[in-house]
Amino acid sequence: PPTTSDRAQMSVARAPMLRAGLLCCVVACFAISTHARPSLRAAGPSVIKVTPSQGLGAGLDQASIGDTIEMAPGLFTGKNSCGLTVKVDGLTIIGSGTTNTTVNCTGTGLRGIAVRANDVTLSDFTIAGGVACDTDGGGNVMISGGAGYTATLANLVVRDGLAAPSCSTSTGNGGADSAFTATGGGISIHNTPVLVMSGVQVTGNSASATTSAWGGGMAVVSWLNETMNITMQGCSFDNNAAVVPSTAAGSAQGGGFRISAGVSTEVYVRIDSS
Repeated sequence: PPTTSDRAQMSVARAPMLRAGLLCCVVACFAISTHARPSLRAAGPSVIKVTPSQGLGAGLDQASIGDTIEMAPGLFTGKNSCGLTVKVDGLTIIGSGTTNTTVNCTGTGLRGIAVRANDVTLSDFTIAGGVACDTDGGGNVMISGGAGYTATLANLVVRDGLAAPSCSTSTGNGGADSAFTATGGGISIHNTPVLVMSGVQVTGNSASATTSAWGGGMAVVSWLNETMNITMQGCSFDNNAAVVPSTAAGSAQGGGFRISAGVSTEVYVRIDSS
């Protein structure tokens, strides 16, 4: 049998082996844990870059609160870039300039973009050829808010949009009955208490219906019992039209833009041409 001295030597010999075994176990466990853990998104807002081939929709699919979607130069068109809805608060969608980045929805029968979120900014691109076939209007841009909502439009060209409730249901935007009022051929804003516009060119848009048409270029509507503040700086409205037949029961109002609000809503508009 081993002596006391032998047992001491054996214990000393085993110690490095035990430490080596424990180290291997820790390394192996760490490797397994790291491999199994899904990748986590970095904390805080992100910048999501999209190309025309990917479409704007690819950026919206990834977006979280406070993110920025950057559209590369080029032509964004088709269902990957038209008829989309923003539902994420605090989102910024920015292009590479109005002469470089264009969202062109001509021929798609779809609205350009709908915003149903708070504190969204659209800037530095051209959006054209969208069609709104529902009562929300806004052939190119429709923003629908709520109490305390804000929206910002900056350095945009909004052109050749159409709001026409008599559109065919095949367009995918609802196909509301033609008896409804057409609102905002280019831009339609609903219940958004703070609207800031700078450097926006609204041109060649129309609102057309068999009864009433309001705001060929832009229509702003608010039924909230809340003060509404609209600021326009360096904006232009050219060659827009609100159109109804001469026999229409209603009327055409605001070829450039029209603002309407409930009796309990105070509206303040500041227009700066600089």
